[in-house]
Amino acid sequence: MVITESRPRTWPLWLLALPAFVAVWSGWVGMGKLCGFGVVQPLPGIWDSLHLDTSITLPIGMEAYAAYAIKVWLSGEGSPAAVQFARRSTITALTVGALGQVIYHLLTAAGVDHAPWPITALAAVLPVGVLGMGATLAHLVQQPHDEYAGNAGNTGLPPTHVTAEYVVPRATRATTAPTISGAARLPQRPAPRRNTTTTRKTSSAGDTAARVADLLSEDRHLTSAAIADRLGCSERTARRHRTAALAQLDSPAEADEAHNHIDIRTDTEKEHAA
Repeated sequence: MVITESRPRTWPLWLLALPAFVAVWSGWVGMGKLCGFGVVQPLPGIWDSLHLDTSITLPIGMEAYAAYAIKVWLSGEGSPAAVQFARRSTITALTVGALGQVIYHLLTAAGVDHAPWPITALAAVLPVGVLGMGATLAHLVQQPHDEYAGNAGNTGLPPTHVTAEYVVPRATRATTAPTISGAARLPQRPAPRRNTTTTRKTSSAGDTAARVADLLSEDRHLTSAAIADRLGCSERTARRHRTAALAQLDSPAEADEAHNHIDIRTDTEKEHAA
């Protein structure tokens, strides 16, 4: 059994949009006639027979942009900045379109042949405003999604024009200092490492000797292997410290001699290692 998804029917939308299109188109064309839009020759001297009625520019520009902005807004295409701009410009375009229809029908009902100059000035700048909004929305939609675009909110720039930011490599992120929002991130040189190998070895040897002495004071029969397992050191190290500790427990004088012997062996091993 094959289950197929049924697509929603769109014919009711076309049925609703057709009368609205006719009313809005005729209203904008009539508004253009009242505001001085009319037949012109766009290519005089080149194509004299070509005539164009500029009153159609108002319905094409306003309503086409409103439909495009609604699509971007409701579909969520593009970055959050594109969707936000589409939402605001959609509300603006629909509001201006509704006011244009109201003004046209009021003027027609009053028998006015020519619109007042403020309305004519507003109608004249509409194509320019629509072009600017359309270009801006198309630019925002084509921009890729940027996870760092939110940083542009503090700089006053559009989200697609973020300030240049130095990307710190992962290897040096742990050594970088915190930066202020909007400022460039610059790497900080790590502090020079101190050579503490000799100090660590000396302190480690002293700790091991003391721990071995503590273990033998509790149980003198512990073998070197058992001491190595408990302390986590090599059997050779455990044997050396065990010998010194037993000598110290048996005789203080012999312990001093054994300790000196161990120091001599340690110095000799250091010289060979060097």
